[in-house]
Amino acid sequence: MLGFIEPPLQAIDRADIARELSDLDQQIALAANSAARLRRLEGVVPRRQIEEAVITLQGLQRRRAALGRARAAREVLVSPIDGVVASSSVRVGQVVAAETTLFEIADRSRLFVEANLFDRRTLAPGAKAVGRTADGTTFDLVFEGAGLVDRGRAAPALFRVAGVPANLRIGEPITIDAPLGAPVAGVIVPRTALITGANGLPAVLVKPHAESLEQRNVTSAPVDAGRVALLSNVKPGERVVTAGAALLGQVR
Repeated sequence: MLGFIEPPLQAIDRADIARELSDLDQQIALAANSAARLRRLEGVVPRRQIEEAVITLQGLQRRRAALGRARAAREVLVSPIDGVVASSSVRVGQVVAAETTLFEIADRSRLFVEANLFDRRTLAPGAKAVGRTADGTTFDLVFEGAGLVDRGRAAPALFRVAGVPANLRIGEPITIDAPLGAPVAGVIVPRTALITGANGLPAVLVKPHAESLEQRNVTSAPVDAGRVALLSNVKPGERVVTAGAALLGQVR
């Protein structure tokens, strides 16, 4: 149970309800006296007349009870799921509209991550991925599927969180590492290492020996939002400029 909601009633509405309740009380008293008098005359008056008096009394009593509930009706707000209260925007005495969200309940056993897939290569449902928060916490993800509606040249996708970490917050941005396509061999560097060469092709600056930089054209493939894999012209173990490459590239 989360709280109670009572319908707001104006002073004039309360006065009308009180007046109608008073009228019903008088009618119930008269109907009860009439039914009691007819019961004492059972065998003298027709039985149909006694039953009609009893039915009339019961109908007035039901109207009285329904009107009394309307004056002080309280609807109990019960959470539809078992979970944690993620947010609450209510105050005692607050007047709310029908579409107002009062509480948000989160079931930590069923959390999902929404992502935008810009890569045209699709993931198969059930594919494994890894999520990483800003503080470095990692957790496992399972790909559930992607939508067909384009969202800014991206496909909306859902990943189910497997093993929710204790410090994961709803709405927190995370980084997802997911395998797309076949594995490729390359040297992984930050995206800041890529520059545009004099011929307009992507290039990097390699340090072959002391006090010397060499510009090499390369082909690359994206690894994630911040890294790329160099697929040609750079060998494992070679030193590549990763910070300030754009400034150094202006030096001829």
